[in-house]
Amino acid sequence: MIKLTCDKRQLLCCDAMLQHDTFVLTPDIDTSQWLVYSEAKYLLLEQKLQALNTLAGVDSNSRLGRILLGSCIVLKRQGNGIPLTDSLLQLTAGMQFIWMPD
Repeated sequence: MIKLTCDKRQLLCCDAMLQHDTFVLTPDIDTSQWLVYSEAKYLLLEQKLQALNTLAGVDSNSRLGRILLGSCIVLKRQGNGIPLTDSLLQLTAGMQFIWMPD
């Protein structure tokens, strides 16, 4: 896990992030931080969770299934940073962004 810096309305990428163009931002259980995944890693995690839900008998279209899968925000890298909208900056004010390496 790598703590990221937010500077001038963008999230600055670490070197490992430069291999990816699309990222997924999800809230952490710790309400003071957000987790940043590459799209590929997030999709793998989502597939694993869906498989576990199926084994447990949870319908992915049910309310419980949607809660278990959570919610996320898809972001695109531009150069060495990920632009953040005003509404996202307001939502995440004072929170940390943590890169979850592949």
